Amino acid sequence: MPRLWSKIKKWFSPEPSQREAELYQVHRLSAEAYAQLESRLPHIGLPRTPEEAAYQVGMQHVLAELRKGFVIG
Repeated sequence: MPRLWSKIKKWFSPEPSQREAELYQVHRLSAEAYAQLESRLPHIGLPRTPEEAAYQVGMQHVLAELRKGFVIG
């Protein structure tokens, strides 16, 4: 049974070289590009339904995350 478990574990575990080889590419927005993006989105208003409220909260959350880490300037 231990041999079977080691084979199963090995099959699901990536090789160390695969874990280390992951690359990340990050794109930054200039302040002007962010302002243009924000102007294209709908303005916040009084939501009429719970779905509208959730949508608006989600949009504001995404914009806040962009401002925190992806906007230069």
